[in-house]
Amino acid sequence: MIFDKTDIISSYFFDKENNKNITYAEIKSLEIYFKVCGTCTLYLKKVQMGIELRDVLILISSDQKEVELTLNFPEEQLRSLEPNALKENLNRLISHVIQLCKCCEIPNWIMGYEPAEDNDMKIIEWK
Repeated sequence: MIFDKTDIISSYFFDKENNKNITYAEIKSLEIYFKVCGTCTLYLKKVQMGIELRDVLILISSDQKEVELTLNFPEEQLRSLEPNALKENLNRLISHVIQLCKCCEIPNWIMGYEPAEDNDMKIIEWK
């Protein structure tokens, strides 16, 4: 997941170890943060995840037992593509999300059009 900090529209991070909210600037490594704290919301102008996505909302939630990633983005970014381009972009995006989740030890994830949790907007759910 690659983005420039100027592409952050809004963000929320919670530091469980110190029981306080922190800013993106206070995080030295997202990979380490997700392994330790795991709860955040990132709303980005754009992010590179195998393909460039715009207006992306990334939610990572963690209770003591499970961590889940939800990736939301506007429907028109993929729906307007030709079938072959859509397949290629989805393959790159899904491969990137799988790699990110393995690296950050996130076993459950949902990806789809905003709101990704709705069954009719969900592209894929991994549990």
